[in-house]
Amino acid sequence: MQKFSTTALILLLLTSLASWAQKVSVDMGFYSIKAVGPSGSSSGTINLSSPGAYSLSAGFSIRPQIELSPGYTVFYSKIFRGDMGFGPDFYLHYFPLTTASGLRVSQNDVSYFELEHLRPFVSVSFHQRQFQSVQSSYSGFGFDLGSELQVSKATSMRVLMRTMSLAGPSGASMNYMDVMLGYQLHF
Repeated sequence: MQKFSTTALILLLLTSLASWAQKVSVDMGFYSIKAVGPSGSSSGTINLSSPGAYSLSAGFSIRPQIELSPGYTVFYSKIFRGDMGFGPDFYLHYFPLTTASGLRVSQNDVSYFELEHLRPFVSVSFHQRQFQSVQSSYSGFGFDLGSELQVSKATSMRVLMRTMSLAGPSGASMNYMDVMLGYQLHF
């Protein structure tokens, strides 16, 4: 019950942060995990892959081409049920060819706003994952590639591939990768 209340509190915090954000993203997709058990354990290597990864994040433009994006991910072993993993995500997105959230210029009584239709990005990220069944926590850094495609003035679609190298207790490690398709709201 405590994990559910912690997850609910983090999701509430993210939705309240959305009032200050330029973007809010909801993503879902397919994940793959390769985990190596702690030293001295008999668990060996575990491979798991399935659809069932879900993420919510908010984007804050800190420079024209750089965006800070806190988020939260939940994934299930059987799409919406089974063993569950969850945890916070912190991204620093870099848009090498475009601006992150559009170009806005206002002078006197004239305003101009421009947002490119296709916005590829790369990211460095920090992630923490906790697993329901094994009661252990992993954390580490990742690298991400993606692109946003503007659908209307206020919405866009997004594709994202994340890779993470996470360390756990007693020398346990985990490589996590997912491919997500998402929907974004722009403010």
